[in-house]
Amino acid sequence: MISRAMKIQVFCPPDKLQAVIDSIRKYRAAARKMFALAALAEISGSEIDEKKGTVLPVSDNSKKLLSLAMNKEGKAHLYEMRDFIRTEYAPEWLSFVWDSLRADVSNRWRAKDPEFPKATRGYLIDQGARSLGFFQRIGIGFPQATGRPKIEGHTITLKWAHDIGEVAFQVGRLDAGRHYHFKCLSEKLEEYKPGTVFLTEHEGKLFVSLTYSMPEKTKALVPDRVMELRFGTAPEQFMLFSGQTISAAGIIAQLGRLKNQSLAYKDELAAHGNPRKSWGNKRAYESTSKKLNNVTMQRTATAKNQNHLWARRIVDEAIRNEAGILKVSDLPKKEIFGYPWDFSQLKSFLEYKMTEVGGKVIFEN
Repeated sequence: MISRAMKIQVFCPPDKLQAVIDSIRKYRAAARKMFALAALAEISGSEIDEKKGTVLPVSDNSKKLLSLAMNKEGKAHLYEMRDFIRTEYAPEWLSFVWDSLRADVSNRWRAKDPEFPKATRGYLIDQGARSLGFFQRIGIGFPQATGRPKIEGHTITLKWAHDIGEVAFQVGRLDAGRHYHFKCLSEKLEEYKPGTVFLTEHEGKLFVSLTYSMPEKTKALVPDRVMELRFGTAPEQFMLFSGQTISAAGIIAQLGRLKNQSLAYKDELAAHGNPRKSWGNKRAYESTSKKLNNVTMQRTATAKNQNHLWARRIVDEAIRNEAGILKVSDLPKKEIFGYPWDFSQLKSFLEYKMTEVGGKVIFEN
């Protein structure tokens, strides 16, 4: 079996829209509160078992700080937040929401940083080297066993709060590939098994990230059937395959915005002077350096995510056409209309995704 995930825009009844959005944002705020508590424990000198999530004060000062924050002296655990979350902060939430929240906080605390692989994200945030921004996109998790999400027809039905009740989300428009996989999940076809569903929002729009497992060979591909993928010379016709066109205009605009932000921060750095000299503004320099670093990381993440989305859409279309061979021509080298781009990554994504479903890729210049 192969593990996969798809992100889908969904729509709920208008009378529940604001309540749903507020609940998701409240969930994110709770995650920040819990993460801040772990940071307080770290700053106070307590020992944190990253695997178990336990906090053990090792001095009188750390005991006092933790007792004030958690109303408990001695050994503490992130579970000490459970009563506060469930009885005071969000008594309307069902019990599995707490489990999702705890997992989100624990995973992000232990997560490694690409720039400093030996340091955890939690440690870097304590040192002021990172912000809590990565909580702004998390969503409420609905495991199959406890959250019991329902996928039927063109709807995904979820329930996580007593005051909101059960909500039937209508699935938005899907491309051919995602439509095929969603149909297999909703109709329980071809050994497809749904996993955890994540409900999130961005700028007032609702999205569901649906994890699932699928057979290694989704359909019996015809070994000698070919689907051609050609890269064009205009942004609006960047990729052409099977009568479809993928535009690069959106990603180019995004790259342009990120480049402008990067240039602006570099100008700010120059204006702050040398932080090692008395005439340099060290605090402002460090603050701008963090912003510049975040823009760089955002660009890397954006490129990787886009390569995944492109590869998935192309391979899904090959599956739909039962094409065992994907022939790729005119693949760019290092740039996408003037901006640096990792096309070797896109190439590897296409290769392994086609291999997983029993096909192969041929690249032609």
